[in-house]
Amino acid sequence: EPARLRAALEAAPLGFVAARIEPSEPVLAATDPFEERPRLEPAYRVVVRGRALHEAASVLLAAADLRVLRVDDLAHDARGLIFERNTVSDMGMTTEVELPAQSVPATLTSTAFTVRSCVVSADGACTPIARAVPDADGNFLLAPEPSSFEDGFTEVMAFHHASLAADRLERDHGFRWRCPAEGPARNNSMQILTNYTDSPGRAYANAAYVGGSRSSCGYLLFGQSGSQDFASDADVVYHELGHAVTDQISTIVGFAVDLLGMHYDPLAVNEGTSDYWAATIQGDPRVGESLAGIDGIGRSAALRDLDGALRCPDDLFGEGHFDGRIWAGAFWDLRTELGAEKVDALLFTTIASIGSASSLRAAGESAAETADSLVAMGTLTAAEGVRVREVLSERGLLDCRRVTPLAAGEQRGAFSGIALLTGGLGNDVAPIHYSLTLPADAESATFEIMPGTLTGQYAVLARGGSSVSMRGSSVRFDQRDEVGRSGAVTYRASSRAFAPCSTIYFAVESMDLDRGENLFLVRGSVARSGDPAARCPAPEPDAGPPAAAAPGGASASPAAGASLPPAPAGCGCRVPAASEPTAPAALAAVAMFALRARRRRRAPS
Repeated sequence: EPARLRAALEAAPLGFVAARIEPSEPVLAATDPFEERPRLEPAYRVVVRGRALHEAASVLLAAADLRVLRVDDLAHDARGLIFERNTVSDMGMTTEVELPAQSVPATLTSTAFTVRSCVVSADGACTPIARAVPDADGNFLLAPEPSSFEDGFTEVMAFHHASLAADRLERDHGFRWRCPAEGPARNNSMQILTNYTDSPGRAYANAAYVGGSRSSCGYLLFGQSGSQDFASDADVVYHELGHAVTDQISTIVGFAVDLLGMHYDPLAVNEGTSDYWAATIQGDPRVGESLAGIDGIGRSAALRDLDGALRCPDDLFGEGHFDGRIWAGAFWDLRTELGAEKVDALLFTTIASIGSASSLRAAGESAAETADSLVAMGTLTAAEGVRVREVLSERGLLDCRRVTPLAAGEQRGAFSGIALLTGGLGNDVAPIHYSLTLPADAESATFEIMPGTLTGQYAVLARGGSSVSMRGSSVRFDQRDEVGRSGAVTYRASSRAFAPCSTIYFAVESMDLDRGENLFLVRGSVARSGDPAARCPAPEPDAGPPAAAAPGGASASPAAGASLPPAPAGCGCRVPAASEPTAPAALAAVAMFALRARRRRRAPS
């Protein structure tokens, strides 16, 4: 009887309150195991877990009267060497810590995680092997080997920091990882694999969370880049575990579709949320200091920095990790003003209630509504609720539209789209649109594309006065020009899209996305007559996104209602660290982070 079992256990000298009691099983237990011929009697074996990760015990209760026969501690403590942050921030100096409780002696296994290294065979299969072997005292005092594919230190790092984050998530938000798999093989511990490569001896400079299914649990991968281990940066561990949290409390996927076409705003919300978790746990807006410059840019002190002023739509790039900094930056601003406890609760509650984020704007509105609810509950004051809306508005998230205005002569980096997600859905993928407002004395306007990668074939769609529609059978534009890998399109008075004192809207269609991702620069310019008499009438309100039945030209596109593939299970962590015009070329090696691995990866056995 559960009530009698709980009463008996709470009376037992366990040292902690029996917060959870796992199903009991009947056994024959020795009344006194120290007797020469102990008498056996029916008993129940019950596993009891407390609030903290290390609070776990196996208790034998006599079946007849539920007296406690024996209590066995399931937690085995050990010490290990770790970087408190990463090799750069810690200047290569390790710290000896007590590791979170191990549920299996001499292994990095707890009730939450099982950590091992991945040994990849020639066919891409991963065999998990424990590289971290304890010393005679049961401790894991292993020195880091940054360039080794067999570095046991990375296992200790991943175990320590994942456990620290999991304990905090459970303590502050009541979140505990649950394996989504069904059936007798289900195991609620998450598998973590370090020293990962996608082929023997080949560097994998990335990390990923791979979501679970009804038949398998999700797991974390941390790559070995050849010069450093991604698990050796605590921010990366926190970031990837953050994806697991988002995966379990929401239905946010990788992309969405609206009248402007397919886009990756949901991925930006997901990535930005993970960046925020890494930043708030460390108390530092710089995420991944040891990975600064790994994208080839090297202009930042970290992989990403949330302490900036990026906003929508001015700083949109079209790639989820990059655009996620707008979302994460808003919450970091709020954390600085309102404190970690309140803003952590705001973000967790927002993600848990958001469902599937259809856009950054929808996510921003959801965060504002969540703040209103927290005000009603007393978690936030009325003034704090107002400040949440102000910061979201300052970041452009309450009116975020994927049309970036171009100043004449200005160039911006752009991303074609993700081949794995949307490469097979036709050509109507334009993550970011652009606009160029023409002065009264404009004689012509030019939109130019400059390549940032060795691949990519583009077409420019233009429309005067209203945004280009890229959705299914509702494609609407005034002019479409194929420009190849690079080229410029000039619009004059003979162009339907061109009219002085109006706005031209542009969408860049990636014509060969099924071959892979690519990056490019866009630039808008205006030739002017200089006529001092030219004047524009009073401005009219922006027409905004077109209605489905808006007039205009049309091009081939997938049929309306075409089925979309599911979001990817994996999620990489690498993105560019800067938005300067040279970013696309430097980004070429990193924009495909998880995709290559997803194509070749086989789940660990």
